Amino acid sequence: MGTLEHEAQVDFEAVGRKLISAEALNKDEIFLVFGRATNFASDLIDSKLDQTHAASSVSVEVRSHMTVIVLDRLVSLYQGGSTPLFANLKEAVCQTFSIKSEDLSDERLHSVLSSSLDEYFSKDISEEVKKNMGLIRGAVDQVASKDA
Repeated sequence: MGTLEHEAQVDFEAVGRKLISAEALNKDEIFLVFGRATNFASDLIDSKLDQTHAASSVSVEVRSHMTVIVLDRLVSLYQGGSTPLFANLKEAVCQTFSIKSEDLSDERLHSVLSSSLDEYFSKDISEEVKKNMGLIRGAVDQVASKDA
C-alpha cells in the first residue's frame, strides 16, 4: 500500500472493514478516505456553483483549498445535526469502500474526517489562497449552506 498512484493495489474493502470497526486506520488509509471525501466536495462544487466560481476560473491550489473548506463546512454542519449533504458524503464514502451505509456510524466518519481536516489546517496556506479567501468563502456559502 502507498499513495494514490498505487490505488489499484489497495484493498478498498479491507479499508472499508477497518473504517466501520474500531480498528485504527493507518496514514495511507486515512488519506484514501479523506481523498474520497474531497472528491465528493469537488463534485459538489461543480454541481452547485455558477461559472464565477468554476474550476476554470481559479488556480489548482485555490480550487484545492476551496474543496477542503467545503468539506470542512460539511463536517461542521454535521456537528450541528445530521444534514442531507453529510448523508450524501457518507454514502459516497461507503460506495467507494464497499460497505453498507448503516454499518458506518456518522460519528466514525466525522472523527476520521475531522482529524484529517485538523492536520490540513495546521499547515500554512499560500499567499495566492489568502488573496482568494473572499471568493472561497462565497463559494462555500453557495455550495454548503445550512439550508443545502
